[in-house]
Amino acid sequence: MKTVPTAILMSGSGSNAGKILEAQGSSCSYRVVLVLSDNPESNYRRIAAQYGVESVLNDIYRFYGCASRGPSRGLRDEDKKKMRDLEKREAFDRETEQILKKHGVRLVAAAGYNWVLSPDFCREFVIVNVHPGDLRARDEQGQRRFVGLGWIPTAKAILNGESAVHSSTHLLTPELDGGPLARISGAVSIDLPEGVTADTILPKGVTLGEVIGDIN
Repeated sequence: MKTVPTAILMSGSGSNAGKILEAQGSSCSYRVVLVLSDNPESNYRRIAAQYGVESVLNDIYRFYGCASRGPSRGLRDEDKKKMRDLEKREAFDRETEQILKKHGVRLVAAAGYNWVLSPDFCREFVIVNVHPGDLRARDEQGQRRFVGLGWIPTAKAILNGESAVHSSTHLLTPELDGGPLARISGAVSIDLPEGVTADTILPKGVTLGEVIGDIN
């Protein structure tokens, strides 16, 4: 069977990356040729070595000139501001694009990758993303309700009074969390501490947007 050269983009523990690599086999239509991480503190080297795949670091913190070389060391406010520069993000993504092309990559799996990918990068490859929210859910305007990075979709689901959360696998497009759905995970129940409800989990008068702004 002819297989598609594939790269995994990851930023953290690599749990999703490990599942993708573990699933490879003779009947599989993809072949992972590279594990690439933006984060020097991630498990990318260990995950890649475990499955005999090449690994590469494209360090986003060094690219942006951050004082800290990793998220666990705490980014200063000025570093956080630097990393919101989306024009520079496009330049960073062009570096990543060149690395992938050197390895003949045609398919990309965004498996716990912590950054919004620039539109040109999205158009250059077929990209499959694992999103930590149920992208079937729509708001009153017909927009996907549980979009965002990292913990944000789960927070939105909790504040919306959902009883469970789902993950979504979808094709990545320039529109954030807007691509076609491939599959939805099983439900994981939301169990809040006794006495805590969707209406009381945040301090009175505080919005999720404010919390996101304080953290990011």
